[in-house]
Parts: sequence; C-alpha cells; structure tokens
Amino acid sequence: MRTVLLSLALLAGGVLYPQKGLGRLQIPMDQLGQAYEKAGYHGVVLLAGKDGLLGSTAFGIADQLSGRANHLKTLFKTESTGKLFTATATMQLVEAGKLDLQKTVADYLPFSGLEKANKITLHHLLTHQSGLTSPWERASFEFREYDTDEWWSLITGNPRAFEEPGSGVYYSSSAYEVLGAIIEAVSGKRFERYCQEHLFAPAGMTDTHYRMDTLELARTGAKPYRWTGSRSFYQYPLRIFHAGGAGGWFSNLADFQRFATALIDGRLLQKASLDLMMTPHVAMPPGHYGYGMQILKDHLLPGKTLYGHNGGGMGYGADLFFEPESGIIVVCMMNMYGNSTEVSANFLKLAFGQAAALPKMHPQRLLFDQIETGGLEDFAAHYNAYIAAVGIGEMEQRSLLAIGESYSLMGRKQEEQRYYEILSGIMPENVMVWLLLGDLAQAGQEPGQARVYYEKALFLAEAQNSYWEQTLKQKLAGL
Repeated sequence: MRTVLLSLALLAGGVLYPQKGLGRLQIPMDQLGQAYEKAGYHGVVLLAGKDGLLGSTAFGIADQLSGRANHLKTLFKTESTGKLFTATATMQLVEAGKLDLQKTVADYLPFSGLEKANKITLHHLLTHQSGLTSPWERASFEFREYDTDEWWSLITGNPRAFEEPGSGVYYSSSAYEVLGAIIEAVSGKRFERYCQEHLFAPAGMTDTHYRMDTLELARTGAKPYRWTGSRSFYQYPLRIFHAGGAGGWFSNLADFQRFATALIDGRLLQKASLDLMMTPHVAMPPGHYGYGMQILKDHLLPGKTLYGHNGGGMGYGADLFFEPESGIIVVCMMNMYGNSTEVSANFLKLAFGQAAALPKMHPQRLLFDQIETGGLEDFAAHYNAYIAAVGIGEMEQRSLLAIGESYSLMGRKQEEQRYYEILSGIMPENVMVWLLLGDLAQAGQEPGQARVYYEKALFLAEAQNSYWEQTLKQKLAGL
C-alpha cells in the first residue's frame, strides 16, 4: 500500500490518533488504510483542505485475479456522485439564461413522451420531487447496454412513484437522466462533451471518462466486486458501461478533488448558484437534499455539516463531500461494494484532529462463513448462537438481508428462498424480507404467492411510513 503522506501515529485501544508535529497536524492516512486493507476493504481515500492536499492512500486490490493493487491513480466507477456534475451543468445554463428552474420538461423537451412533462419543473427534477422512478426499478430490467431509444422508454414507461410532481420526494436517477437530455437540447452538445468543456477542462480534470471499455478497465481500472464470506467474493460482469445524467463516470481521487475545489472557489459557478445547490430544499434521510447535493448534518461528523454526494452500485462505492467552514474535502472510492460513507466518515475524523476507529472485518462476512459450514436449517434452529459466534450481540437487519443477496449473486436460488423464509420468522416486521420473498415468487411465476408477500410488505410499509410503500404499490399493480 502506498501513500503520499509520510507520518507516524499512536495505535491504542482500537483507535488511531493524529499527532501534532512541526507546526501542523500529521494525519496517519497510511496506517488507517493498512487497517482497512487487513479488514478486507479495497479502495482509495483522499483528504484535502484550503491549502491543498492533506493526504491520500490506496489499499487493497484492483484486480483479484492478477493481484494488481489499487493505487492513487486507479480509475473507479463513481456512480451517483456524478449527479453533482449534472446539477452543476444545469446551474451553469441557468446562469447563462438558457434554463429556468421553474420551467417544465415540456418547455425544453416538447416531444419527450414523459407523463406529467408539462408539470415537472427543473426544480422538481433536481430535488427528486418529479415522481419519476429509476430505470432499474422495472421488474424486467437487465444490467446491459441499451441504445438511446430503449433507455428512454425505460424512463418514460416506468410507473410513477407519486401522481403529482412536487407532492412527494422519491430518489430518482431517471430525473437526472432527463436533466442530461435537457442539457443536450439547450446546449446543442452531447452531454459528455458539455461536461468535458464546461466542467472538467476548467477544473483541470484530465482522468475523468464517460465510457470505459473492458480492455481499459482491465488495464488501468479497479474491477467491481462484492464480498460474500471472509474469503469468498462475487465479481460483477465486466460490460461496456457509460455515464449519463444520473452519474456513472470513471474517475480517480485527484480529479474529484479538482472538481470540488473548482466548485468551491467559484471557477464553475457563481456563489449564488452554489448556494442554491447547497440549500436543503427537501428532507431526504439521513439528511436533506439540495440541487444534486446531499446535505448531511451531524451524520458524517458530529457538529459538522457536509455537502456532496454518495454513489453505490454493482461493485463500486464512492463519496465526494466537503465542509465549507474548514474547506476540508474527502474523496473515497471503493471497488469491493460496501458503505463507502462509513469509510469517509472515519477518515474525516483524522482531518479534524479526532481519533479514528480501527476497522474490523464486517460480521456479515463471518456469519456467512458460519452458515456455509453449519447449513441453513442449523442456522434457523440456533440463530442466537450464530449471532454470538461472530462476536456481536445483534446483527443489523440490513446486514442479515445482504447475506440473501450473496446467495442471489451466486445463483443459489433455492438457498436464497429458504434464507428469506428463515428471516421472515426472525424479523417479521421488516418490509424488505417480504418484498424480496415477493420478488422471488414473481420470478418463479407464482403471482398468487407474490401477491400474498407484497400485500404483507405493503401493510408493514404503510404502518411504518416506509420508503418502499410506492414501490410495493407498483409491484402489486403489475401482477
């Protein structure tokens, strides 16, 4: 593992302390990165301040087959962090008088075929109040290359999350794909070219790419993985990916730092436009949402409000956040899918002179090992003993659910089905358990059983005011 910051630190009590030395804070990026590598994490992290780079580190493996390590210039797919680019481009065109935030999709794309196009404003698109869902929420969706017409039909044909634009909030990648199309329509340029000329070039970004073929990814990029057990993992298929208004760019640490710096120092937008992006227009747990920007108060770091975006998808996780008062920027990119925001938060502690926790291997992976050894029926009979064996008092429900996804990725459908049936007895109030059982029943061409499961999930979702309520209504309507 490599780092551009040479520093020493004290290791004590499972935490890592930054030190004072030679008139400045020494941030032990290297040591913390090594700890993440030992715990099975794979990625890169950068911290910067008003005076430039504080430190950066690479850890883990870019290519599990060849053993090629991650390094500071490794390219990662950055997923939804690209919504920052789309929102910035939109605000540039607002400044130029080519876009109006209160005008509608119909004003700029009169033949879009989008339902409610004459009511969905740019403000609605930017703040996830359009009612549009995301392409991959359709039951028949496949992760493959789509041509423009096919992709647009997914956006226009999906059921709406709520009927009237502005009446609710539903995170929508389709909304940002529509923004990308509007940017193309009013600028007269392909989306990727507009971003290159008006965002990346002014910011000095030289390593951010719209498309990456599998040969380039194999040579210079980090391949996408997801851990199942402590020694086993799933490699997502390498396909021809490309970016869009919803994100998906390929980039690296330095370019993301350059973008954040250019955004903050006014090279990309006027202050009033950036202020609008940073305004908490709607509540979106775990914080608020501005224009293409998550606003996280007391979430990444107590007492601090961070602005930026998280992204996560098929094997990748990414973060770009900044804290305006101090000028601190954190960039995290990972190629073993997990919660990159937890990693970002831990490194941020070092930047603010606080102790960072030493990471441990996630108990979910250890539990999967135990289940593989003992079998699902033994797990069902001795659940509490299994939980105790991995060293924790109680598993997070989302971690338990993720083990079912491991079975799914490996194509072990019968075990996936049985596992969720077991979970339905362990945590019967969890909406996702019943939703996933419904999906399995529907995939197995058992619509009657799927309806039973979906109705159970909807009953719980309505009682809990769950995010999944609209999705479940769509699934039931489609049976």
